[in-house]
Amino acid sequence: MYQRILAVMTGHDVEDGAILARLSTLGEPSSADKQGGSLRLLRPVRSPLSGMDYRFLTPELRHQVRHRALGRAREQLDMQAARLRSDGLDVSYEVAWLEDDATPTILEAATQQDADLIMLLRSHAGATPPGDLRRFLRLNEQIPAWLVDTSHDSPTSVHAAIDTGGGGGENLQGAAIAHHAAGLARSLGLPLCVLTVVPQLDWLTQELGELMSEMTRTEDPRREARDVHQRHLAALTETLTQDNGLSIGHEILEGPPAEALEWHMRSHSEGLLVMGRSAHHSGLASLWRTTTQEKILHRVAGDLLIVPC
Repeated sequence: MYQRILAVMTGHDVEDGAILARLSTLGEPSSADKQGGSLRLLRPVRSPLSGMDYRFLTPELRHQVRHRALGRAREQLDMQAARLRSDGLDVSYEVAWLEDDATPTILEAATQQDADLIMLLRSHAGATPPGDLRRFLRLNEQIPAWLVDTSHDSPTSVHAAIDTGGGGGENLQGAAIAHHAAGLARSLGLPLCVLTVVPQLDWLTQELGELMSEMTRTEDPRREARDVHQRHLAALTETLTQDNGLSIGHEILEGPPAEALEWHMRSHSEGLLVMGRSAHHSGLASLWRTTTQEKILHRVAGDLLIVPC
């Protein structure tokens, strides 16, 4: 499905091993798709002096620190690339020295490669996304990003979280996310479940129950609201089944999106959650207000694929 993949390596064996394990699940492109297919390993390198600012060293020492750090990174990438090439993959790698944020380097490498997928490490659930990752998610508007959770094994199922409100069956963004997830599930040979999250609807019965006439008192407004979303999901999954030949389930979750998805994914601990890119706040609000995407990153464990539709 993905022909040009950029994998951002960390230099840590466990973390890089998890990213390479995901790459192996994507498999080797078929002979018909090999043309133009490539995998590029990018290793951003910062000064190994931790809290010490290496810029205050003499030029000679600064050169030595940088040279040694870049040399070790190239040695690691040489070994990783050799293993991948033995599996028949077209692999290249790049080492980049960083003075500050990694985001411009990652996006520049992805643009040069014309990448259709970026794979990089995510922080574990419960932790605030690190600055590099948060800036990357805010700036990356075009390329799907697979965020790897090292505490989980490779996914065994795919779950697409879409919005069926407002646009309903004509929600083009939700349909695009679902089709992307279906294509991935088909290429990986994994089951797919399409999800939508609606607010808690129990209050509808309490609020509207007193307003309904005797003839309609038996109707449940909560069920009626769920039925609308159920029809949208059923129509979408039927289309996905016809287009992809998959057996696709669908489910409606209730509650705040991050909490509802957290509980759902707990019962599918090795699942891959596919979602769209959140609209980010502008101005001063961006300093303290978090997006739905960031809330999900904070609460939901496991791998996350963000599709910027």
